[in-house]
Amino acid sequence: MPAQDGICSLEVISQRASQTQRLGAALGALLQPGDLILLDGQLGAGKTTFTQAWLEVCR
Repeated sequence: MPAQDGICSLEVISQRASQTQRLGAALGALLQPGDLILLDGQLGAGKTTFTQAWLEVCR
């Protein structure tokens, strides 16, 4: 995950929804206002599961 001008890239392969939820919650706890997250993946890749866990931490 090399940073260039404050930009980082991370590719994650999750085997289960519970892993995706834990990752979303962990990342959500680290994010600061103004941080930008872009999610890319096919239908059913877990983007919504990740986002739901992330937003739960932000409440």
